[in-house]
Amino acid sequence: MTEEQLEHGAFIARFLNNAVVIESKIVSSVSLGKLTLNDGKVIYALSYLTLKGKNQIKYVSDYLILTPAACSTAVKKLEKYGYVKAVREKNDKRNVKLVLSDKAYQFIVAVNAYHSRLCNEYKSLLGDDLNIAINLMRRIDQIVTGEDSYKSE
Repeated sequence: MTEEQLEHGAFIARFLNNAVVIESKIVSSVSLGKLTLNDGKVIYALSYLTLKGKNQIKYVSDYLILTPAACSTAVKKLEKYGYVKAVREKNDKRNVKLVLSDKAYQFIVAVNAYHSRLCNEYKSLLGDDLNIAINLMRRIDQIVTGEDSYKSE
């Protein structure tokens, strides 16, 4: 491995870590310290998957590449804090739909405000190259997940 490859690998690791730190701070400030980054990701994924009619733990865990157990633990915490409600279907009690509360949607609006500010800052730095950067991130996501099957449905 060359020095340049090591430098690139180290930079990618640092960049991803910085992205996690930023998102963690946003989630913590919006939720007044009650939620972790993973909790915030579950809320966001659930809001997206609800639009697709896939508001169950299985789909959320698949989408976020989490184990069902880890996702279930996050959902229980979100229920405790009033962000999510698990609703069992009358005909099949094993089928549990996850429903976001108004509090969860307020959380999403607040996080979106932070994201909007970040995007504006990035846009001022990158200009039209921001679209190139976003497309690159989407391509990386497709490589990691094997294709974004939720996008095409």
